[in-house]
Amino acid sequence: MKVLHVAYTWHPDPIGGTEVYVEGLCRELDRHGIASQVAAPWAGERRGRSEGPLPVHRFATTTSPNLSTLYGGGDAQAAEAFARILDDVRPDVVHQHAFSPACSVRLVRTAAARRVPVVFSFHSPTVTCQRGTMLQFGRTECEGIWDARICTPCVLDGLGLAPGARLLARAGAFVAGPALARSGWQGGALTALQIPQLMRLRTAATRELFALVDRVVSLSPWTTTLLLRNGVDRARIVYSPHGVGHRRSGATNGEPRRLPLGRGHLGRRDGGKGTARRLRAVARAPELPVEVDLFLVGPPEAMPVPADSRVRRHGAIPHAEVIDRLSRYDAVLVPSQGLETGPLVVLVALPAGIPVMGARTGGRGVRVGEGGEGGWWGRWRER
Repeated sequence: MKVLHVAYTWHPDPIGGTEVYVEGLCRELDRHGIASQVAAPWAGERRGRSEGPLPVHRFATTTSPNLSTLYGGGDAQAAEAFARILDDVRPDVVHQHAFSPACSVRLVRTAAARRVPVVFSFHSPTVTCQRGTMLQFGRTECEGIWDARICTPCVLDGLGLAPGARLLARAGAFVAGPALARSGWQGGALTALQIPQLMRLRTAATRELFALVDRVVSLSPWTTTLLLRNGVDRARIVYSPHGVGHRRSGATNGEPRRLPLGRGHLGRRDGGKGTARRLRAVARAPELPVEVDLFLVGPPEAMPVPADSRVRRHGAIPHAEVIDRLSRYDAVLVPSQGLETGPLVVLVALPAGIPVMGARTGGRGVRVGEGGEGGWWGRWRER
């Protein structure tokens, strides 16, 4: 059997937890005699196939997507390039791990037209939440109903519109939204006026995605609940939690805890990960005896680090070394902005033998324990 995995990105670009998961899955499938290849978008012309133990195909994407493309319509250029990869690889199964403008429902349609079964893994709240956190108005956990009438006010709030302005934007959208969409004008107030129509497009694309795929892999109980709540057939949902493909090579640091406490944070330079918010909290407490090491993925300019002797920036840690490195710390910071299916850093913190600091929402609370064992928990707000 041959499986073609579709990811958000791939090496040499900065990768995240989804891509680490895909790499580990491919290794495990290989042990069972199942061959894997990867397809991932590339901003620009198609780079072709890179050979090696894991063949990788990069497909071209549009460099100037319009709002319709960004909000669910999908990238037609990417879908055409993906079709050529499908015809070349001829996989028995497509396993899509990403839902984005480049990895849209268009890819699923393309596979379905060739009668290739599609499995979709639900890795991130961004799959169904335009705001990306699954927190309604950035404050409380959302039920996750795929309904533009519910999502539109929250998205407008995320764009910084006050309640009165949100009402005006929604009212004006019924008059100006379709005309603006046809014109292609966007940016600022012009985008806000199109949000109601764009969210109808977004929710329709989400519903089509989960209607077309043959199986959905749920990595966390909250995603299973969300899928059932939106009418996805239980028989098509497979609950398969994250796993960790590496173990600690030696014992953890057995020395007594001492000041300053060492805390580590790993992750992408992404606003949704909450890194900047936690750094501001440390800066407001200059007397706090703590040392924070940041292992960040992505270009340094994407997240400036304050001039604080207690905070140190490092590059990404190779995944096989993460558990050993974490075992040297007193705690791992997981300040994610909302629900996650893992995240991966929580899974590697547990075998490293160190507690997790974060909000007990989504997959974090499930992984560490409903009673709070192995973690220091706090309440969460987006801002």
